[in-house]
Amino acid sequence: EKVGYDLYCKILRECVGEMRGEKVNVLNEVEIVVEGDTALPADYIADGSGRVAFYKRISSLSGVGEYEDYLKEVRDVYGALPQAAENLIKVGLIKNLARNLGVKKVTVAERGYGIVFYEDVSLRNAGLLNALDKYRASAVLVPVSPPQVIFSPRVHGVSARLDFVIDFLTAAAPKGGADSYAE
Repeated sequence: EKVGYDLYCKILRECVGEMRGEKVNVLNEVEIVVEGDTALPADYIADGSGRVAFYKRISSLSGVGEYEDYLKEVRDVYGALPQAAENLIKVGLIKNLARNLGVKKVTVAERGYGIVFYEDVSLRNAGLLNALDKYRASAVLVPVSPPQVIFSPRVHGVSARLDFVIDFLTAAAPKGGADSYAE
């Protein structure tokens, strides 16, 4: 039976926690909406266990350094990485970075892109304020309920917009958190 990436990640976290005898904390889920190809082509990693390991690894990426190391590792093992698979790895990183900031939804589309926070998130996060300042020409905090950050479409294409979201979320991470992202 086919299991989507999000459901797989949730099941994996719950099962591992239960096996360790830990109380399973329900993390705020982050919805990712991407208009574009973010899939692992069946012929790129054909082996079922290899595909599971791929999904497991991208579900645990916590910073840009890990992301870059994993890209290199995948290329070394399987060869040139299809853009759709690279986009999927970026989505995994975005999901983890966003979860740590209280983001509810990330949208990357041709008509625009941005993030929506959970209602109860404090926007007094110094990292978020610094990121808004750093990207003031491209990111605007919209004081609605729930709060949102809208990105101006200065970059085009799914991959470039995913990169920008990674840059912004990395800049917004609390100091001592995720690695900084640089292309």
